[in-house]
Amino acid sequence: MFQCQDFQATLYEFVAGELLPEQRQEAEKHLLGCEACATNLQEYRQTIEAGWTLPQVPPPPRLLERFREALAEQEAMDEPRPANGDS
Repeated sequence: MFQCQDFQATLYEFVAGELLPEQRQEAEKHLLGCEACATNLQEYRQTIEAGWTLPQVPPPPRLLERFREALAEQEAMDEPRPANGDS
């Protein structure tokens, strides 16, 4: 039986239509009897829709360059080091 924590844990998947049919049915059944989750779902959908109405702002000019630099640094730190200390 779906409970509030189950619904909250699958809220994104519910809205995105990614739940299995039986999970979606259980979630919809839960929504019929739970005003708190139904309200949360409505607010979540409104928030997503509001986000789509925001103007698109181009990223700062150096953002992509800085992102690539940070990614390269992280990848360098993640490289395995030889066990005997040789480089």
